[in-house]
Amino acid sequence: MKLLLFLTLGRSLEDWDKNKILNREIYPYLELAKKDIFTKIFSYGNNLQETKFNLKNIEVFTLNKYQSVNSQIFNLIKVCILILFNPKLFKCDIIKTNQVWGASAAVFLKFMINKPLVVRAGWEPFFQSSKYSLNYFKILIFYFNSYIAYKYSDHIIVSSKHIKDFICDKFNIRDNKITVINNYIDRNLFYIKKKFSSRISKRILFVGRLNKQKNLNELILAISKTNYGLDIIGEGEEENKLKKLVFKKNINVKFLGSIENSAIGKYYNKYKLFILPSHVEGNPKVLLEAMSCGCAIICSDVDGNNSIIKHKFNGFLINTNSEAISKGINEIMTNDNLLNKLIENSTKYIEDYCNLEKNLLIEQKIYKSLLNAK
Repeated sequence: MKLLLFLTLGRSLEDWDKNKILNREIYPYLELAKKDIFTKIFSYGNNLQETKFNLKNIEVFTLNKYQSVNSQIFNLIKVCILILFNPKLFKCDIIKTNQVWGASAAVFLKFMINKPLVVRAGWEPFFQSSKYSLNYFKILIFYFNSYIAYKYSDHIIVSSKHIKDFICDKFNIRDNKITVINNYIDRNLFYIKKKFSSRISKRILFVGRLNKQKNLNELILAISKTNYGLDIIGEGEEENKLKKLVFKKNINVKFLGSIENSAIGKYYNKYKLFILPSHVEGNPKVLLEAMSCGCAIICSDVDGNNSIIKHKFNGFLINTNSEAISKGINEIMTNDNLLNKLIENSTKYIEDYCNLEKNLLIEQKIYKSLLNAK
C-alpha cells in the first residue's frame, strides 16, 4: 500500500528538524513500512533542504526545486497547479494530511486521481483561532479550510475527543466518520529513569513553544509568588518579552533553549513537577511525554488538557491566572500522597492510550476499510 502524506501548508522536513521533532514525527511512518504501508511525503520545502534527510523506506518530493516560498496562498495555488498538470507525480493508494491546515490541496488531489482521503487533525485551527484570536478574517479562512477538509474527506483522524465533538457539532460531520487516535509516546525514549524522591524538588519544568497560547507570562508571575524556580525548554516569538519580564522583576526563571526531542526524556526525569498553563491545547505531546517519564502534572483546565487530565486523579487542573497557578503549585508540592497517586495514574494512562503499535493498527484498519469500500 502506498500512502501519500501532505505536510501542513508551508511546512517541511527542514522545519521539523529545526524544531527538533523530525525523528518523533517520522517514526510512525517508519513503523508503518514494516506493515507494508510505504509513505511518500509531499513537502513545501525545496530539494536542496529535503534531500539531505535520508529516510529509509520513505520517499520525499517537494513543491519547490531551489528555494522555499513563505507565502501560504502562493504555495496553495502552486501545488494545485502542479496537481492539475502532473497528477501522476502524486500516485498513491491513500492520501493523508498531517494536519487539517491546507488540506484543500489534498481535497483537490482526491478528485483528480480518485483516491480516498484521510484528514488528520492533531489540532483544529478554527477551534483554536476562535478561542484566542480577534482576527475575524483569519477565523473565517480557518473555518472554510476546515469545512472543505472535513466535508470531502473519506475519514478523519483526531487526537482527542473534544476535537471530535467540536467537528461533529460545528461542521455537521457524522460521528462514525471520525476516529480518535491519541498522540503516541515512544516508551524507549520516555520512561521513568530516576526515582521520584531523588528528583529536583525546588524547580518546576515547562516544555513548549514560547508563544501567547502557552500563557507563560502568567506562569512567570505565578512563580514569583512561590518559593520555587522555573526552567523553560523551548523557543518562540515571546522569548525576548518573557526574558525582560524575568529580568525586570528578578524572578527565579531559567531559559534552557531548544532541545532535541529524543534527548528531552532525561530532562523530564530531573523534575518532580511539569507544568502546562496554556489557554488552549490539542492533545499536547509534551504533557504526555512528561507523564510517561513520571512527572507529576499541573496544567490549565482547558480543552485538550482536561481531555487527558482528571483533577487529583492523574494530574492537577488549575485556572490560567497567576493566582490560581501559584496556589496550585504550592498545594501539589506539599502533598506527597497526592503526588504519588498522580504519578501512578498518569503512567497507566500512557500505557493504555498512547501505545504506538495500537495506534498504528487502528490506522491500518482505517486504510484497509477505505480501499475495500472502493
